Amino acid sequence: MSDLTEKLSLYSTGDSIEAPKSETEIHRAVTVYLVRHGQSEFNVSRRLPGQLKGIHLTEQGKKEAADLGNAIQDMPLTAIISSPLERAYETAELVRGSHNLPIYTDERLMDTGMGEWAGQDVHELAKINPQWAEYVRRPTQPPAGVDGVEGFYAVLQRVVAAVEAARNNPEYGGHIMFVAHADPIKLIISHYLRLPIENSSWLFIPNASMTILAFNGKEDPRVKALTWTPAPAWLRPSAEPEISAEPLKNAEQQKNSKPSKNTEQRKKVPAVK
Repeated sequence: MSDLTEKLSLYSTGDSIEAPKSETEIHRAVTVYLVRHGQSEFNVSRRLPGQLKGIHLTEQGKKEAADLGNAIQDMPLTAIISSPLERAYETAELVRGSHNLPIYTDERLMDTGMGEWAGQDVHELAKINPQWAEYVRRPTQPPAGVDGVEGFYAVLQRVVAAVEAARNNPEYGGHIMFVAHADPIKLIISHYLRLPIENSSWLFIPNASMTILAFNGKEDPRVKALTWTPAPAWLRPSAEPEISAEPLKNAEQQKNSKPSKNTEQRKKVPAVK
């Protein structure tokens, strides 16, 4: 059993999975930068994107990606590999910034396949489809009877294979950025940090965030950053609560109105000396 196969089997619940294999042992030091795409149109509309084409970044998503690119302009990147889906590739272009590097694409970095669920509203799907609820509960298993939906083990196999192939290729240099999607990044993190794959769905990967893993040959990586962003959401000031004009109008009317004749007059209470 190879080292990679052994790592994958640690988290299996008994399901059969063929691990990606490296033809040669990796001895060089490589730093891996995992970047999720910026806010996309489907992030706003709460629809499942899956592997649908034609989903682009919003203006907010473009700003997030550009801000990240400005923050990392001094990083010694040597290669950028992106999912070919538009929301990831557009992010890669913006994050690249002043780095004079080509952007390679790898289909293995694409988002989880959603099959016939792709494009559907998440909240509506949860109301009408019990299979969706079961899949959310156990995403490692593809739902029976729903074509094209990937389980996390299948996604894990292809995304880890993409990372291993790049780590094993000296032409990419020692600082490789991968631009992908929430599920692939969750699974890459879970795999290399030896976290249970079944629980990886609970990891939160913000838009335009970066995780940095520093590898030294075959050793487990050191975590240099975990889902870092230059402007985390929890730093943003809360929006001022909206105030309806109707309560203000009623309050003004009460202030200007005269007391009713039936209003009981207060009795004067002598002051205590």
